[in-house]
Amino acid sequence: MHNRKIIMVILLFLVISPQYTVLPQENNFVIETPNSKVNIIDWNHENNLLAITYDIVPFISIIDMEQKQEITRLERKDVGPYPIDHPIDIKWVQSGNLIANLNSNYGVHIWDVNIDTIIASMQLNDITERDTYYNMPASLEWSPDSEHIGIVNDNYLTIWNYTQHEIYDIRIDIGTFDGITWNIPDGNIRIVNLVGDIYILDQYYQIINNFDAVGRLATPPEHTAQIVQWNQNTNTIIHFYYNDIFIRNGQIGNVLKTLSHTELVQSIALSPDGTMLASSDNGGNVIIWDLEKYEKVYEFDDHTDRVTTLAWNSDGSQLASGSWDGTIRIWDIPPNN
Repeated sequence: MHNRKIIMVILLFLVISPQYTVLPQENNFVIETPNSKVNIIDWNHENNLLAITYDIVPFISIIDMEQKQEITRLERKDVGPYPIDHPIDIKWVQSGNLIANLNSNYGVHIWDVNIDTIIASMQLNDITERDTYYNMPASLEWSPDSEHIGIVNDNYLTIWNYTQHEIYDIRIDIGTFDGITWNIPDGNIRIVNLVGDIYILDQYYQIINNFDAVGRLATPPEHTAQIVQWNQNTNTIIHFYYNDIFIRNGQIGNVLKTLSHTELVQSIALSPDGTMLASSDNGGNVIIWDLEKYEKVYEFDDHTDRVTTLAWNSDGSQLASGSWDGTIRIWDIPPNN
């Protein structure tokens, strides 16, 4: 494990000002914001924009990474018959200027960031009444062709073709699903529920395989949601539960390796080339793992609160980590040789 410090850029969020201000410094910068808890971050494919959501704040902040400042906020003005909402997941399209976001009132929106406008919208509760409402774990993912959005929450997988206005709502009565990945080249969808059961669906949205959770543990911990990743290089599925990260065979589901934190795992993110995995926990730690040797290659403890979100840039040279301590840190990551 390398013990050297990794060069970082710090975005510091403080409950001070209703508008963002940038204080340039030599190799880092500070942004003041009305909310301090970072929930989700995602990097666009071109690596010049970072999208950020915060705890119970009804907008998405877009940061220009070259100018080092906020350039716009994406916020719904008309909430219709539904209560005011806040984003609980966001995803940039694979290439381009679109962001998909899922809100706490089950609204799903496609934003064109260039014009700060919603170009398509749908409401999950208008399709099927969900059993629960606010703050239920849920997530979304773009399809490989960027024409569909997959959303998991409650007992449902919903597929939305936003260009053709077609919706498929699939009920799977095995727990509450809250993690999804939709992958190239096989086009299969992999979803995971709160206790770690995994289901695999083909391009026709038919279940073709499922793996039971690793053991049957207690009720899932609060303040964390499942994330599932698919590593096509090694044909493995990666997900976490409590302090452990499981690397599982993608065909039969057996556990190949368990990677462990000393604190509750909050997030995982697979590097674009599939050779490294970043993970974070409740104690403010970020670990980068070598997925060939299953060893730690870097470990950072600069955050002072739970690290809720991780995002690689598209070439894997930088990792962003967002925390409830009010910071986003941008790490320069050397290639994994």
